[in-house]
Amino acid sequence: MFGLFDWTINFDFKKGNMHPTFGNITVFCGIAVTFGGLAAESLRRYGSYEWKTKMILMMGNFHRVFGYVLIFFS
Repeated sequence: MFGLFDWTINFDFKKGNMHPTFGNITVFCGIAVTFGGLAAESLRRYGSYEWKTKMILMMGNFHRVFGYVLIFFS
């Protein structure tokens, strides 16, 4: 799709490219939040980590806070 319409992925902060650059950053952060949530939920649900309960809860909390920050800045 990008090659068909001569689109590019912009990661520079020139005057005309700030909006697409922040859009691309938001999309990649959203993908990271999704994979982080999947990892935290699968570790919480399918793992038996009695000695690492705090670590798994911290992963879930980090996922939640990072997700809300991403929604706020989006």
